[in-house]
Amino acid sequence: MSKPDDKPTLPELDLVESKREFIETFFKRGAEFTGHGQSANRMITSRMDDAAETQFIAASLDAVRGATGAAPRGWVGQDYGESARTPALLAAAGVDYVLDWPNDDQPYLLKTSPPLLSIPSQPEWDDVQQLWLRRMSMQRFEEMLVEAFTVLNGEGGRVFVLSLHPWLIGMAHRIRYLDSALTQILRQDGVWSATAADVAAHARKALA
Repeated sequence: MSKPDDKPTLPELDLVESKREFIETFFKRGAEFTGHGQSANRMITSRMDDAAETQFIAASLDAVRGATGAAPRGWVGQDYGESARTPALLAAAGVDYVLDWPNDDQPYLLKTSPPLLSIPSQPEWDDVQQLWLRRMSMQRFEEMLVEAFTVLNGEGGRVFVLSLHPWLIGMAHRIRYLDSALTQILRQDGVWSATAADVAAHARKALA
């Protein structure tokens, strides 16, 4: 992810002082960090009670704040996990937007207090979903990304959130296909490469 136009949004589980160089490098790139939970094998579920989920969210946000010096504006649930109360608890905790819902192609406001913004994120384009679980070929993955983006870009006013995991897509035999897909995508007209926070700010103005 070293293209000048890339503006990554990074969900982090374990931001600690030992990752200071990593954090500073991405801040220089204009990246942002979001809340993402506490570990890769623990997600929010309806089995949590209100107090447990509230504490889970607070601890996750505090970890990012402590490591980066800034409160995260967004939330990406581990494995898209939520309970029925999660949006309300995120809004109450000061989170501005959430990237867990794939049910639209445009950002929209949720009925929380204050209103939480949902930025649609499609698991259909998630590298883990396609490459790891469904065993899609890299050639088809590249084609799929470009095809999906081209359709949305042609409709106008849409968001294309691409969820990537370096341990998977960053392997030497895969990375060139991602590079090719991004090159084709960024070559199209009317493309805005932005962090999720930038998208959220723009969407809130448009929805006001």
